[in-house]
Amino acid sequence: MYVKKGYEHRDSIIRHEKIHALQLKELWVLPHYMLYGIFYMINIFKYKFCHRDAYRHIPFEQEAYTNDHIVDYLENRKKFAWIKFMKGEYGRK
Repeated sequence: MYVKKGYEHRDSIIRHEKIHALQLKELWVLPHYMLYGIFYMINIFKYKFCHRDAYRHIPFEQEAYTNDHIVDYLENRKKFAWIKFMKGEYGRK
């Protein structure tokens, strides 16, 4: 991955992609992308063919976007952390 040096959100973009790398490692590549596609297809109908909403509500993306600004997230992340977004636990205390 290449992000221009000096780009304002460089560190959060790199962290975002590292979160995805951990997700891929947990599920292996093919199952991850199969689930990603299933979540997207469910969401595209749920959000009335709005690509942006369908994409942003994929649990893998929700975990990455929610935590990409947290500097020590990668060190403290629990395995399969994306599942809490699938279960609707996002935002709960």
